[in-house]
Amino acid sequence: MNWGTLVAMHPTTTFTLDDASGPRGSAQARVRVIASDGVNTGLDASDADFTVADKAPQPHIDAPQAGATLPPGDVYLIGGAADLEDGNLDGAALSWSLDGQVRGTGRELLLTGLTPGTYTVELTATDSQQQQAGVSVTFQVGYLRLWLPAILR
Repeated sequence: MNWGTLVAMHPTTTFTLDDASGPRGSAQARVRVIASDGVNTGLDASDADFTVADKAPQPHIDAPQAGATLPPGDVYLIGGAADLEDGNLDGAALSWSLDGQVRGTGRELLLTGLTPGTYTVELTATDSQQQQAGVSVTFQVGYLRLWLPAILR
């Protein structure tokens, strides 16, 4: 049996397990508590196995940032996903869509020839249990408007 640390805390602290980001999925999970006052140590474990549901991956988009205005042409997409059971996802487990159309897979993708307009890019992560999660950002392609003050002589 492999044990993993969920939390290390002060002994007077109460801990509530957050199932969404809590322990990874397992059909044979157990909880063990170790308490120490610096001299004395005690521990106890759950008496029987229990099931913890597998968690969906947690994708993120690093570039472009939401609300960014980028020049027309090429836009480089960067993102990834972590999964409690599978670790960091890559390759076909990461799918990029631009305005609802799949454009490629992997942690990075180059979109070419974008013309001025508003775009929404979505990164969908799929783990080995076929659970999916997605995240999206909306950005602008165009030219920044600069307003210069009028100077009178």
